[in-house]
Amino acid sequence: MNINRKKLIRLVAKKTKLTQKDTALTIDATLDTIMDALNAGNAIKLINFGKFISIEHKGRIVKNPRTGEEMELENRIHPKFTPGKKFKDVVSGIGAREEI
Repeated sequence: MNINRKKLIRLVAKKTKLTQKDTALTIDATLDTIMDALNAGNAIKLINFGKFISIEHKGRIVKNPRTGEEMELENRIHPKFTPGKKFKDVVSGIGAREEI
């Protein structure tokens, strides 16, 4: 099952006993803060959850597979998430798995 934004808000609101409106504001603020930090070149490390970092990919010359034409890719920055130990343990089944 996939969990969309609305369902995530409902689930977190239920666990925290906050209103769905307050929960939505909190989730949006958290995600915006993570994106702003990565955009500024900072890393976010959340113990037992994981680490968010920005990775720079250098520009390079590539060939278009259809035309064979050479194109230059510019430098790009991509976000990267590395899960923490507890996160990996829970997802891999070492921790108790519960249905949502």
